[in-house]
Amino acid sequence: MDIEVGQILSQMVAFLIMLWILKKFAWKPILKLLDDRTNKIQGAFDLIDSQKKEVEGLIAEYKAKIREVRDTANDKYQQQEAKGYQAALDIENEAREKAKEIINKAQKEAEHEVFLAKNQLKKELVDMIIASTEKVMQRELKDEAKQKVQIEEFLEKAEIK
Repeated sequence: MDIEVGQILSQMVAFLIMLWILKKFAWKPILKLLDDRTNKIQGAFDLIDSQKKEVEGLIAEYKAKIREVRDTANDKYQQQEAKGYQAALDIENEAREKAKEIINKAQKEAEHEVFLAKNQLKKELVDMIIASTEKVMQRELKDEAKQKVQIEEFLEKAEIK
C-alpha cells in the first residue's frame, strides 16, 4: 500500500473546496430550513399546550356545570318529593275527613231510623193495646181517640219513648 501524498493533498483540497461551497451556498439555507422546521415544531407544541390548557379549562367548566345541574336536579327532586309527600298527607287527611263525615251521616241516619222505628213501634204497640183492650173490655170505651190518649199516657208513665 503506497500512500501517495499528492493524491491525499488533492482530495483534501477538493474536500475543503466542497466544504467552502457547501458553507457558502448550502449551509445557510439548510440551517434556515432546520431553524424553520424547529420553529414550526415548537409552534405546534405551543399550540398543543395552549389547546390542552383550553380543553382543561373547558373540562373544569363542564364539570362545574354538571355539578350545578346535578345540584339543581337534586333540589328539584327533593322539592317534588316534598310536594308528593304533602299531597299524600293532604289526600290522607281529606280521606279521614270524608270518612268522619260518612260515619257522622250514618250515625245520624241510624239515630233517625231508630227514632222512626221507636215511633212506629209505639204506634203499633198503641194499636195492639187498643185491640187487646177492646177485646178484653168488650168495647167498653167507644171513642178510639180517647183510648189512644189514655194509652199514650200509660206509656209515658211506663217510660217507653
